[in-house]
Amino acid sequence: MKENLEDFYIPYRKTLDLPKNVTFGLEVEFKMDPFNDSYKSNFIDEDNAARVFMKDIGYGYNYDVECEINDHIELVSPVLTDNDKTWEELDNILTFIKNNDGYYSGKCGAHIHVGKHIINDIDSWLNFFKLWYIFEDDIFRFTNGENYKLRQNAQFNSRKIDNICRIIINDYKLLKEIDVSYLTKNKYNCINFPASLDCKNTDELLMIKGNFKDNNILNTVEFRSPNGTINPVIWQENVNFFTKLMLSCANKNLDKERLEYLYNNKSLANVDDLVSFVFEDEFDKKCFLRQYYKDFSNPDFKFSDERSMPFWK
Repeated sequence: MKENLEDFYIPYRKTLDLPKNVTFGLEVEFKMDPFNDSYKSNFIDEDNAARVFMKDIGYGYNYDVECEINDHIELVSPVLTDNDKTWEELDNILTFIKNNDGYYSGKCGAHIHVGKHIINDIDSWLNFFKLWYIFEDDIFRFTNGENYKLRQNAQFNSRKIDNICRIIINDYKLLKEIDVSYLTKNKYNCINFPASLDCKNTDELLMIKGNFKDNNILNTVEFRSPNGTINPVIWQENVNFFTKLMLSCANKNLDKERLEYLYNNKSLANVDDLVSFVFEDEFDKKCFLRQYYKDFSNPDFKFSDERSMPFWK
């Protein structure tokens, strides 16, 4: 599938053609040099400092303003759905950041939450953890965005979980329940299951059980692997991948025989297999692979500081 991609550039789309029930949220993190320790020293509350700073430079969008570590600012979206207004507002926000000299510092993340109701049975969750186990390295390369290298400190605050996926799947064979406590106890994994604040039964927090009508404690899946970016095309492609990854896990037509074979023979899997599992639309496949391969210079993405030439319009 790599052939004929070099002359293709990913566009910013009006919508992603997601089902209406799919919900997601974005955490847009960036750096602006005037927002620093000296500025924050005038405030008791750092989040309030960030809000005042953004208001003073003319920010007036519908994403909440928070202060993050390393003097970063984070804009947290409300619950979003796939429509032209969602993508227009995101584009406007990222343009505002760029016009005010905001930038990706090399330490920012671009976390994405997806409503977990997409996956509504045990078999679908097993598909999810098997796919992540098999293709985690490919997913990280894709979500590095325009950078070949993973951001600084990501090995601590976005830890890979292939071994955890294996444990979850093996435990299921004994317990017949999916124990996600490995992912709820430490939010610094690359996948996190944020808990609702009104959780009263901690056991329900740790297990995904058979009766999903009674199991609405875990509201979203948080994907923490993406590098920070103020590029709207990359934000959109990351949302497209994570939402359609989850949709594919719940798809009754998923090739489970092929999935099980690759789960037991991980070294034989490649990115074309991932694309075939996740996407039905050929244009989606093309966009994913273009971001995955970037500008085809192909350095070792784990270590190279190289930034890709543009692969987007």
